[in-house]
Amino acid sequence: MIGKTISHFKILEKLGEGGMGDVYKAEDTNLDRIVALKFLPVEMTRDKDMKTRFIHEAKAASALDHTNICAIHEIAETEEGQLFISMGYYEGDTVEDRIKQGPLEVDDALDTTIQIAQGLDKAHKKKIIHRDIKSANIIVTTDGVVKIVDFGIAKLAGQTQVTKDGTSLGTASYMSPEQTLGKEVDHRTDIWSLGVVLYEMLTGLQPFQGDYEQAVVYSIMNEEPKPLTGLRTGIPLQLEQILDKALAKDPNERYQHLDELIVDLKHVKKKPEKEKTDAQPPPLSPEKKPLWKQPIPLVVGVFALIVIAGVLLNLIINKPEPEVVPVAPQISSKSIAVLPFTSIDRTEESEIFSEGIHDDILSQIAKIRDLKVIARTSVLRYRNTEKSIKEIAHELGVGTVLEGSVRRSGEKVRIVAQLIDADTEDHLWTETYDRNYADIFAIQSDVANKIAGALQATLTLEEKHAIDEIPTDNLEAYELYQQGKIIFNKGWALEYFESAMAMFEKAVELDPDFVMAYSWLSIAHLRVYWFFSQLPKEHLQGAKLALDQAKKLDPNHSSVHLAEGFYYYHGFRDYDNALEKFYLALKRYPNESDLLHAIGFVKRRQDKWGEALEYILRGTALDPQSSDKAMSAGETALFMRNWEVAEQFLTRATLSNPQNGWAYLYRVWLAIEGKGDLEEGRTIAEEALKNNDSKERLMIEMAASVEYVNRNYQKALEICNEYKHTNIIDDSWILFNKGRFALALNQRDLATSYFDSLKTLWVKGGQSTPGDWFYHFNLAAAFAGMGMKEKFSKEWELYETLLPFHKDFFWGTINRVYKIEMLLWLGEYDQAIDLADQMLSIPSFLTMNTLKLSPIFDPLRDNPRFQELIIKYSQKSRNRLSHVGYTEDGLIL
Repeated sequence: MIGKTISHFKILEKLGEGGMGDVYKAEDTNLDRIVALKFLPVEMTRDKDMKTRFIHEAKAASALDHTNICAIHEIAETEEGQLFISMGYYEGDTVEDRIKQGPLEVDDALDTTIQIAQGLDKAHKKKIIHRDIKSANIIVTTDGVVKIVDFGIAKLAGQTQVTKDGTSLGTASYMSPEQTLGKEVDHRTDIWSLGVVLYEMLTGLQPFQGDYEQAVVYSIMNEEPKPLTGLRTGIPLQLEQILDKALAKDPNERYQHLDELIVDLKHVKKKPEKEKTDAQPPPLSPEKKPLWKQPIPLVVGVFALIVIAGVLLNLIINKPEPEVVPVAPQISSKSIAVLPFTSIDRTEESEIFSEGIHDDILSQIAKIRDLKVIARTSVLRYRNTEKSIKEIAHELGVGTVLEGSVRRSGEKVRIVAQLIDADTEDHLWTETYDRNYADIFAIQSDVANKIAGALQATLTLEEKHAIDEIPTDNLEAYELYQQGKIIFNKGWALEYFESAMAMFEKAVELDPDFVMAYSWLSIAHLRVYWFFSQLPKEHLQGAKLALDQAKKLDPNHSSVHLAEGFYYYHGFRDYDNALEKFYLALKRYPNESDLLHAIGFVKRRQDKWGEALEYILRGTALDPQSSDKAMSAGETALFMRNWEVAEQFLTRATLSNPQNGWAYLYRVWLAIEGKGDLEEGRTIAEEALKNNDSKERLMIEMAASVEYVNRNYQKALEICNEYKHTNIIDDSWILFNKGRFALALNQRDLATSYFDSLKTLWVKGGQSTPGDWFYHFNLAAAFAGMGMKEKFSKEWELYETLLPFHKDFFWGTINRVYKIEMLLWLGEYDQAIDLADQMLSIPSFLTMNTLKLSPIFDPLRDNPRFQELIIKYSQKSRNRLSHVGYTEDGLIL
């Protein structure tokens, strides 16, 4: 194109290119002036109606006469029919180029934003919407004058649907929530995008981030940007409030007109320097770089941080084998572990009081979004520890530690709290409270506020209100509630949940207006309903009654949102409503690791595995010593066939708790069916048996499975015969395995007796749950093992009716892998191969090594279709996660 003359324009040089066309510097030979020519992609204007509409839009934009809007001189087309626009040419840089040099000075950012707003305001008054405001579409001339370019282009892009992900308008990072949904937009979408540009100018970061377009869209729809004052000093609080309003997800809560925004921006700009910085944290010390110039922090957890970093770097560059890269973790100073408080008197009353105070203060601090706060289950491991503050902080991945002591004598209490820098072990803040017990809420609130100040953490008005909230006026009711929460969090045992329910019920008897106690009473009922089979309808009804009362008292309380989320999730598998409520609760409980895991578990059931692992890893980073949390992360990675990530977290799970039988079972599965290493599987099983009761069902199943895959069928059966009756669930799995081992031995009569026992077990012992999917799943397995095709099909159909695949992809994929085995017992080889093909193409427990090593597939070894299946998946690259990145909370995938 350089040197060519098109119409009366001589092309001089290329200025840039992008999805919306190439731009050239040209000489207008008619008027002897320099212009910019933008040539639109041919595919955007092939349709005559679309071309006409675009020309109409461009003509309207060309009529805009404003200093801050790029002048459009002419719209024409080449001899080949390609449209181009002649525009004003300006010496200067785009805002995008300026940001690449670092965040702008606050006044420069304000001045640029005001000029953009003035230009847009003129357009909006002419009923013209830009639709694609972004830093690349803003030019700042050498004289400091802002020029907005590309009016009308975004609408054409929307009409032709040329964007790569099928969305119709705008650039993902700058799109408003309504724009991402493809809804009809108005001028307020430009206000949102302008807010994004302002945030970007001030921080050098985009407020809504992701490694791929859908992750960005998800962030726009569900997350809040990090507060400005937490990323940079010297930012006026009023400016942060302006941005919050400009970036309100609901258009009705946004600025309704740009002249309102302009007034507010000018008011901030006119403030004297002292007034602008009074409420800010002190400047960063010279040796500390601003956050936006530091490496992105990676806080994954306690064990194998360096190995994980190396493995994940390997995933990004897609090497065939992991390469360990030594990367030291970056620990934020705004991270804290609240150690168990010491009871000075050592009396039972004082110990209970100490535990309650610790839980409450931790809960209050955890409401501060700008802090990373380690969960209670992890810090409890350091009760009475001899480890130093530095050692504890290193293991938990935090920069500061809060420790304290308490004494209670009648109605008098003494609480001593001290905040300690993990590196230097210097005291950053210390306070002694000698108060009446009635002041306990004020003490907790003061501690949280003082810590926020000491760590220079941004504390929003909403968080301030949450910290200052008084949950009840009845201190006896509050003590019962405290004890209920502590018992509830002891572990996954029915007795704990029932005891917690009893405490919550007593609390609401003493204070019928105690919202949080009602909410947790509902959650406790739901926990029993979901995980245990005792009186399920009664517990669902109890959950509803407690939740209804909580909603009646305060429908907008965060604990109510939390309870509602579990009610929809555990009560009805209504995932959309559950997530809506969980997200609301997350605003108040940003450091609640159990809530993050709950969101992850819901997303697994929705078949959103990448998002699921993101939330689960975020929760695990906040509870790094939790064996169960690490196991959940490893389990999810197993489904995604990410063996490296799975191994890191499953190993951490067994190191944290050598009695975690499930984690060992998953590690054995990973070794054999994930990595194809039979010997490693046997070694891990032996390690598990040393640390656990060998008669426990999981240990028996693990040991028997190792023998089974090594084709020692008789030994596998003998191991199962050591099992003693415990409950219907464990009995079922043992009978199922004994039946499959007998079939492998070709002892069909023996196999039939085991499967008939499995059927009888559920027909007699499961009478209370014939409407439950697991009931019909077990009957289907029993009939398949006995060779009864019609009865198997009937029971499987009933199972599918109660738990269709789309309602639970987590259990759905597990059960379909088992269905493959059942089909093979019945001789339905083609159906089994079809289902195996499906399960290999999606996240599931089925792997190539399962096909190659498991005796289950021995009947298919000579089957041509089965051999084709192995070739098909052997030729595919190793199953990897599609995207891996880092956040300060853990991994994002």
